[in-house]
Amino acid sequence: MKNCESSGAHFRALVRIPPTLSPRSEGGPARLCSGGAKSRGRGAGEQRSVLVERGNEELAMRTDGIATGHDVVDVLRAQATRFALPFAIAVCSFVGVVAFYRVCLGRIAYPLELDFIEGVVMDHVIRLAQGQPIYVEPSLSFVPLAYMPLLPALASLLATAFGPELWEPRLVNVVASSATALMVGVTVRAETRRLLLGVAAGGLFLSGLGIAGGHYDVARPDSLMLCLSMAGLVTLRFSTGRAGAVAAALLLGLAFFAKQHAALLGLAALVHVALDDRRRLVAFGATLGAVCAGGYLALELWLGHWFSFYTWVVPSGWSSIDAGRIRVFVGERLVGHFAALLVLA
Repeated sequence: MKNCESSGAHFRALVRIPPTLSPRSEGGPARLCSGGAKSRGRGAGEQRSVLVERGNEELAMRTDGIATGHDVVDVLRAQATRFALPFAIAVCSFVGVVAFYRVCLGRIAYPLELDFIEGVVMDHVIRLAQGQPIYVEPSLSFVPLAYMPLLPALASLLATAFGPELWEPRLVNVVASSATALMVGVTVRAETRRLLLGVAAGGLFLSGLGIAGGHYDVARPDSLMLCLSMAGLVTLRFSTGRAGAVAAALLLGLAFFAKQHAALLGLAALVHVALDDRRRLVAFGATLGAVCAGGYLALELWLGHWFSFYTWVVPSGWSSIDAGRIRVFVGERLVGHFAALLVLA
């Protein structure tokens, strides 16, 4: 009896069993050492539940032989459940990443257009590579797109070195999408402190290639704009000083010159800083305004009035709040395509 008491005390010291479930609380040491089979099984079950909840399965299986075959099965089942979901998430993320690069790298050198504006984008790339303006009066031979010039400008550097090919603006966007996925993963990892969730977030972003219409890698300005905007928002989130605010504003301003819609993200960031980070408001707001407004005015003076016509007047004709578009976005896309993700969130 004394040996049993000392063994029980030593075990309770290791796993810190609550007094209510201690052998002494209901019948003393005899409940474990000399009680009937029924009472011994019930006491072991109570201790088992406490131990499993505390993650002490291994210790529980060594408790003076009180573990039963059912207890071992329960522990194994709990372990399998604990690792099954992370394993499934990791596999799905890996499949999404592999599928993304298989599709993108498989068609990056495809000689024909993958999107209805790729040919026009290449016209911009070729003109810039040849030193010709891209914001000119429309003609039968060339009509400029109503987009900002950053993507064609970057692709024209490759076209100057290798000759104009469709893979050049596509490569810019594959790199941009990869960087965006990396920033998504790093952000989720930092916010949740769980590596698996960070990896899953990056893989989930790349898995959205099909839902997004396959636009991650084609010659459109969207991916570049999203990458620069994400870089600005991440910089703003994880910096504390005014230098970080200036860097974030520069990145968001650069995103504006990839596509005008980045101005909405810059405005949202400005509202956030004004409400939650006022000490950096002047640095962030002044830099963002100088880059966007000042840069736009400088391009207008340099390129002529056709620049503002194609990048402001033309888009303002279709960029409006429409109830039908809102219904499609919320109903068909958010609730339709992403319903499962919303439930999990």
